[in-house]
Amino acid sequence: MLYPPVVEAAEPAIRVGLADAAQVLSIQSADSFFLRLASGKIFHTSGRVTIRMQGAGLLLNDRPVADSHLWVEGSTGTYQVRVETKQQTSAPTNSGPEWVVRGPLEIQSNPSGLALINWINLEEYVAGVVSGEVGAKWPLEALKAQAVAARTYVLYKKIENQLQSFDVVAGVQDQVYHGHSVRAESVLQAVAATRG
Repeated sequence: MLYPPVVEAAEPAIRVGLADAAQVLSIQSADSFFLRLASGKIFHTSGRVTIRMQGAGLLLNDRPVADSHLWVEGSTGTYQVRVETKQQTSAPTNSGPEWVVRGPLEIQSNPSGLALINWINLEEYVAGVVSGEVGAKWPLEALKAQAVAARTYVLYKKIENQLQSFDVVAGVQDQVYHGHSVRAESVLQAVAATRG
């Protein structure tokens, strides 16, 4: 069984669903990182890794592996993630969202494609939601209110979805999560002021 990595924090780990039907995932980091497979194999790498489904397994940079579940871990910085999904038109793929995220990434194959889950601590998630939902130009008190609402909502969803693959999705279905790419000082101040 593949166990989740330890998210180093004294606060809850949030599982954010970034994709659930990806055809191709491209992950890179300026730091070295590793891929931990369900079979116990570990691949150390740096730069970019491309992950695709192939039958019951995966292709990692066009190298077949029998595993259908893996973790991307070890970067002390951020990961840049690009998602490609199937379109309903004649074009084979659609460039999906691109993310800059911190924390381990979990990848699972399912009948519709690859699921991508970002495991992050609560306060990191809240900062990404405040940036995504309202932006840094709002008054500080409004940013604080958004931080409280985001924190309350995700903790409720964490309980409600504890048997699912992820707690929340990173879009309007739950809360708009911008990952780690946008971090204005006013947002960080609002998150810190409402913590606890």
